[in-house]
Amino acid sequence: MNIAIPNTAILKSTLFCIVYAMLAMCCLSTTTAGTLGLTSNPTMDTVHVPPDIDKRYVFIKLDEGDDEGEGSATLAFAVAPSATLGNLSWTFDGGEPGTAQGNGPHPILYEENDEGVENNVTFSSNRTDSEDNTCETSPKITARVVIPKIEYQQTAGTGSLTAKIKHPLNLSFDAYIGIVNGNDVAFHFTPTSIPSAEVKWSGLQTGTGHSITVSSPSSGNEVLTVKSFTHTFKVKAATVTGPGKNLWGLANLDKFRDVQRYGGEASVWAAAYPFGDTSTNENKTDAARHCYWNAITAAEYSSTVAIEASTAYEVSNLGDTGYGRNSICMDMHNNAKGASIGSSAGVTTRTVLQASVVSSLVAGELLTLRRPSSSGQNELLIPSDQPYAP
Repeated sequence: MNIAIPNTAILKSTLFCIVYAMLAMCCLSTTTAGTLGLTSNPTMDTVHVPPDIDKRYVFIKLDEGDDEGEGSATLAFAVAPSATLGNLSWTFDGGEPGTAQGNGPHPILYEENDEGVENNVTFSSNRTDSEDNTCETSPKITARVVIPKIEYQQTAGTGSLTAKIKHPLNLSFDAYIGIVNGNDVAFHFTPTSIPSAEVKWSGLQTGTGHSITVSSPSSGNEVLTVKSFTHTFKVKAATVTGPGKNLWGLANLDKFRDVQRYGGEASVWAAAYPFGDTSTNENKTDAARHCYWNAITAAEYSSTVAIEASTAYEVSNLGDTGYGRNSICMDMHNNAKGASIGSSAGVTTRTVLQASVVSSLVAGELLTLRRPSSSGQNELLIPSDQPYAP
């Protein structure tokens, strides 16, 4: 009898098919055993990072912080495994606690020192499916937690600020960056590991990238968007031009002495009023003083005289490089509000003027400063109904 012996090629082909089928069955079981169903609160964003890599990021914002301005934020990670879980170990870089076991959800606290970097979330696991197939996951990065670091800097103009200043992310009230006489302002986003194409700017100027410079902006908003993360910078621009106080005084000798006297009267009243401040600089007392000074001048002369006189004082301050841009913006805003109060119909007495100033301050219609650092130019303008933070 002749027996046909398969040639080598056929044997190899048959063996390959058997091995492939076995691997396919194994991979199918492993895939079933390996499904973890990772979730987070807030939810994750998938960011495409060239070349051909998709990474999962969770963007979070710090709260307003404690008395020292140190904020924090908490997020939760959890899994819903599709197979029996033997064990699951987590590691949270920069988080507190730094490790955890089990499905979760695990609440993890992140603080200010975690800003501007990728805080990796890593897990390892052992799972078994219904057919006793085991899937082991060695430690791997499964997501990245990012608390964006947002900064601004004034980059041109008299007395401009060149250092980057951190901008609070999660304030419950409006905060403004003061720009005087066409200062440029640059905005910055970190971490730079996020692809530039994903960092998008709109509003006063449109663009992409980790930094953008807005030249001579008017008042308005610049909005940063990175996937689900958004942050709005509010810019308040002031134009301070004309003669300084001495030149204005020489040209208006008949009014200058009265304007100075009204300023002294406003200072005495504001210092005596119980605003709750510990000083008289750039806080509620200072805001009320400027407002009341201009209210008296407008009531005695006109709103035009009030604005001309008070602006002349700010023009003189422009020559002082240590005098903050935000301080000037604050004064200009409060001066204008006072001039409006003083020129209103029916305002005839100091008592009525004072009541109107206090009412405007309590309603948040005036501006004060919030101090993230000790330098006068590093401050943010905030509504006067918010706590003053020295």
